[in-house]
Amino acid sequence: MRYASEEQVKVGTKLRADDGFTCLRDGDELTVEGDDKGLFVRCDEGSHYLDGQLERGRYVGLTLVTTK
Repeated sequence: MRYASEEQVKVGTKLRADDGFTCLRDGDELTVEGDDKGLFVRCDEGSHYLDGQLERGRYVGLTLVTTK
């Protein structure tokens, strides 16, 4: 699985979550939003900020949703 890179993710990007989250379900498709605290997706607890997922330039647990 190739996680979304930091360069690919901005407000409006569609991401898919894997099963490694407590506030998101496996396969959830999410739209990236942003505020003065940073980029986030909506989750069961309100907002899940993406900075905690960033590891070596990739958002662990999140892949890009691609359209055909």
